[in-house]
Amino acid sequence: MHVYHLRSSAVCGGKGHPMSCTAAALTDRARPPPQTLAYFIGRTYLFMVRAGVRPARLRFRQHLTHEMAHYAEDCWDAEVECSYGWIECAGLADRSAYDLRARARPAPAAPVAPGARPSV
Repeated sequence: MHVYHLRSSAVCGGKGHPMSCTAAALTDRARPPPQTLAYFIGRTYLFMVRAGVRPARLRFRQHLTHEMAHYAEDCWDAEVECSYGWIECAGLADRSAYDLRARARPAPAAPVAPGARPSV
């Protein structure tokens, strides 16, 4: 299965033309998504094609560093070309272990509601 992709380096370099490769091959390039993210890029591609999107009008665009959410290690958007141009239809993010790390940090103070009465 080949997917069209647009890496962040291509966007920054002004080479905004999607390239084709297998979803698994995305893991073999610079700044690779982990295998789990590549798997879901492939699953999203299959879903979009089965839903009726033509493969030539479907691409996966990697987010630039300043576009990513604070919790993301890497992000890709599934984009579909239509009469309005390229429209984002799905977002895929590698959250890594952000949630686990955030919950493992100790709270700065004990959580107490203002005006709360101690329980008896």
